[in-house]
Amino acid sequence: MAAAGLLTWALFFLCQSRAAEPIIPLRLFRSRIFTITTLVGLLVIGIGMFAFAGYPPTHLRMVYGVSATESGLLLVPMVVGLMATAFPSGQLMSRTGRYKAYPILGAAFVGLRRC
Repeated sequence: MAAAGLLTWALFFLCQSRAAEPIIPLRLFRSRIFTITTLVGLLVIGIGMFAFAGYPPTHLRMVYGVSATESGLLLVPMVVGLMATAFPSGQLMSRTGRYKAYPILGAAFVGLRRC
């Protein structure tokens, strides 16, 4: 599977290098900052989102003994909340160009939830 993933990435970059209007212009990867942040984002955020999406349903099933359907339905409020906050914050970031406050506010809200 890892070999298939690497092959797919290689094919993606090959197609992008030949495309008239690539999704990701490969010249961006000449910047060390862009490359490192892209890799860190891919690894850290990708792994975190995978764990976040996979663990709660398993926890609900194993600890509370709910069915798979009930587990999914119990996650609906979380998904609705994510969408209800992601869309407006994305719109505000696009309109204003300011983005630094949103992760700080998000972390503060998560911290408040833990108290």
